[in-house]
Amino acid sequence: MIEEKSDGPIEFEISIGNHGNKLDESVTPCASTTPPTNPVSDGLHYYYLPWADDKPCTMVDSQWEDISFRLGAVNLLLRIADHLERGISHLMVAIKANLPIETQAQLAISSLDEFIMDCNHALPQWEPENIPQNEMDMHLRKLREDQLNTLREQAINTRETVSEIDDALKELKSYRETILNLAIEPQMSIPDIIIWMLSGGKRTAYHRIPAHEVLYHDNEDYRGLKCGTAQTINLKKPTLLKDENKPEWKIPAQLRVVVWFGLEKDRTAWTESHTEAKLQVVAETYENQASIVGNWVTKRPPLTRPSWSDNTGRIELPKDSIQLPTGWEWVGDWYVSPELSLLYKKDAGKTSFVEELFYNEFRTPTSPWKVAEPAYTDAQGEVKGEPKTVELPSGWTWADDWKIDYNRPCDEDGFEYTVEASTGGYVAAEKLYHMFRRRRLIRSRILGDVGVPVKQEQSLSTEPAEAWEYAFNFDSKFHTKERKVDMVRRRRWHRALAPKDLSSETSSCVLQIRGSSKQVKENLTVPRMFMRFRTSHIWHLRAYIFQARSVLAADQSGLSDPFVRCSFQGHSQETQIIQQTLCPTWDETLIFEHIEMCGDPKTILSDPPPVMIELFDYDQLSSDHFLGRLQITPAVRLDTETTWANVLQWYTIEKNRKKGGEILAAFELILLDGKSPPPPPTRRGTLFNVPEGIRPVLQRTGIEILCWGVRAMRKYKLANVNSPSVEFEIGGKVVESTIIKSVKKNPNFASPLLFLDVLLPKEEIYLPPMNICVRDHRAFGQKPMVGVHVLTDFQEFKVPARTSQTDVLMDIQALTDIACTTQEPCLAEPKVELQSPVKGKSKQKKKFMDLKQIDDKIDWWSKFYASIGEWDKCLKYKEFGYDTICVYPHPLEEVEGFNGFTDFCNTFTLSRGKNVDEDEDNYAGEFKGTFRIYPLPEDPKEQLPVRYFEKLSVSSDPEECMLRVYIIRAIDLQPSDSSGLADPYVEIIVGQHKVNSKDKYLPNTLNPEFGK
Repeated sequence: MIEEKSDGPIEFEISIGNHGNKLDESVTPCASTTPPTNPVSDGLHYYYLPWADDKPCTMVDSQWEDISFRLGAVNLLLRIADHLERGISHLMVAIKANLPIETQAQLAISSLDEFIMDCNHALPQWEPENIPQNEMDMHLRKLREDQLNTLREQAINTRETVSEIDDALKELKSYRETILNLAIEPQMSIPDIIIWMLSGGKRTAYHRIPAHEVLYHDNEDYRGLKCGTAQTINLKKPTLLKDENKPEWKIPAQLRVVVWFGLEKDRTAWTESHTEAKLQVVAETYENQASIVGNWVTKRPPLTRPSWSDNTGRIELPKDSIQLPTGWEWVGDWYVSPELSLLYKKDAGKTSFVEELFYNEFRTPTSPWKVAEPAYTDAQGEVKGEPKTVELPSGWTWADDWKIDYNRPCDEDGFEYTVEASTGGYVAAEKLYHMFRRRRLIRSRILGDVGVPVKQEQSLSTEPAEAWEYAFNFDSKFHTKERKVDMVRRRRWHRALAPKDLSSETSSCVLQIRGSSKQVKENLTVPRMFMRFRTSHIWHLRAYIFQARSVLAADQSGLSDPFVRCSFQGHSQETQIIQQTLCPTWDETLIFEHIEMCGDPKTILSDPPPVMIELFDYDQLSSDHFLGRLQITPAVRLDTETTWANVLQWYTIEKNRKKGGEILAAFELILLDGKSPPPPPTRRGTLFNVPEGIRPVLQRTGIEILCWGVRAMRKYKLANVNSPSVEFEIGGKVVESTIIKSVKKNPNFASPLLFLDVLLPKEEIYLPPMNICVRDHRAFGQKPMVGVHVLTDFQEFKVPARTSQTDVLMDIQALTDIACTTQEPCLAEPKVELQSPVKGKSKQKKKFMDLKQIDDKIDWWSKFYASIGEWDKCLKYKEFGYDTICVYPHPLEEVEGFNGFTDFCNTFTLSRGKNVDEDEDNYAGEFKGTFRIYPLPEDPKEQLPVRYFEKLSVSSDPEECMLRVYIIRAIDLQPSDSSGLADPYVEIIVGQHKVNSKDKYLPNTLNPEFGK
């Protein structure tokens, strides 16, 4: 999966420290690079290297101090953390899918049991062959052992006492964080393994692998998690330190590698792990020739490099000059080994291709334009036949007829002009000195069946008899067919060699060159190494792409035109484009036929290569905008007859380490090896649907919408939002509200009740989101989208279908409690009726008592201080045992029981604008409303349930209200004066109304008591 096409061949270099770096002359050379290979198009967007059954192998010998006891401890702890991460992810999926509580509890208990057992594993012991332990090693070992014992005891206690799944999940996450902190090794003296991609001699991308991740150890607990196993790595471009935080969405290349790092004595463990491949070591040299007047010669000049050399041309390397090291012998004779990528045709991997011909004319200063000789050529001037003689390859179909290509720099007749055909330099405008012109003829062809790709043998051209590679010069890209402009040619020779003693099969092999150079390093070369697989297996991949939600907005409208690009093992396909949405539904199956992969199918079953999923926003006038990517491991089937219920899952899309939405998809990888693939799903035009057994089961659903109003709408393109309406879209159905005439006069909708009858999935996890889009109706018919909200959680809006009429407001629990409770009226200022001053018994009874008449020091502030527990300021109030009030330390919206004041309607935050590459605030305003979602009868003739909002007993017209705000005090204000204090006062803003107490500020205090 190479992102950009390279002009030169691509090779990879593996190094650790200075060892393996071919530019470093201070170390002995080793087989650290792969053979240079030209990238081949996958037919859509990316390129790949066609290594086929001969996988390049590298070997880097290096010397480091033995710190395996440190690295083994790190690997043990990381293995425990990996087990915890796996258990946490399974438990979170179960919680998200609302599985039975018993199933969730079983998963939590299993994770705790596994963690308890892992904590019993001993840390690796120091061995005499290791470097001496220092004091830090001993202290760190004791710390880790103590922490593991403590965590084990905590896990045992959690298993016995925890009663809530959320508490168990919290504990598991806490254990994982502790283990990861323990896995930090401060004395890591072995550098990382670096994999470089070199293109045209330049280092274009790299990847770092920590040495402990691929370290081999006899004890599997101390072995690296990725040692000797296939892993997919994403390379990145080298950048300066100051540019590291700049977003770079392109992946230069994706590499599938098996890395093994270990001691020399454990070398046999590497070779024994590969049963389907054999390691082959070959010496390599290139035969070079140059052309003089059509004759190929080996003289210098014109040859600019030795007649026999390495691939770079810097080292002279005749066949008979290569001397074998001690213990090695030749196997067979020299043979020509052409580079496989040169044999691929231009249409390899493509589903459509454009054939081209150039029609040529010439003139003289005294004659008009006439047909040139030859009349038809290719772009390089090679002779071609007439258009009618162009043969259609097997498996292809013509899509149209030959036509002139006007979509290029040319005149109205399609011609481009130059002085002489051999000089090139074509321009679109005709000049008097132009003596040659040509125009391009094109004709498109497509595969007969797009779902069935052309077989590999049909994509390869016939290997030339002498296997020469031609180019204009040695720095140009080589090809197999000779052209007039080609001035050099070369061919690659290989000869196998093997150790005399099989026990030293993978020992280092450095070849010596018999020559006169005084530099020892210049007299050394290394052979090529390959893992030659005996056979490859044919696989079949199906990608079920159903829908996505909450994708990033890439257009100025606040929406996107998303499509999915799916890549797997040198193959890629794209879904259809869904216009103007943040929650697209593709309902599409992408079928990848005839995927060749080497390796044991059981190994692929345990560690399959991931599928790369990328989301883009289609742009007709510029390049597509990147919306995010993710890698998904497919489910593997080794038998086409074995079936199971493949389940769609939500996967998180990420862009620059930030969440970019979710995609609902499933993937399965099926082993064929001569068997027929499963029958394809039903078609929708040229597209395959998601099969019925995998796609969600739909049911008829009713959605009542209370579209109340909008609030705090921000300007859009410097103009106020004055006449908005709201669109609600879900499951392909859209309903639009009425238009507010003037937000300033009344921000509520005159007709707030809407209804949607739509087919939605029964399972809640598959529910598509609700798109809430606000449009502003402006002059000349403009209706720009000024805000959007994507609602994904419908749990609080789901209700049962009702059969009787009730008041909607009585469904609100808080209002029901008030209506059903009889309370005495609460007086703002309770007063006391005093006895008559006349002596004697009074007939009047004391109804109320003023607290001030009992004690002047008892007032409202006493009640307040008693309520917040500051008894030193209200001792007498406490002695009398008077009532207290409830004082909340945070806003009432956060208090349990008030439900965030959403008992009548909810508030949804609106965002807008293009937010693909921007981190600024996209706040656009608020929408107020709510929903009621319930199932409807499947029979459309059956009577619908009674609607919840059918008889709403409230009006959306504005009401005149009186607002009272009680300002008690403020605590720990920010100083604003040079004295370190402040002069605070209160300012209250509600809508367009504003009041303040600036004229009654409290001087020199940071804890003012307003009491107003």
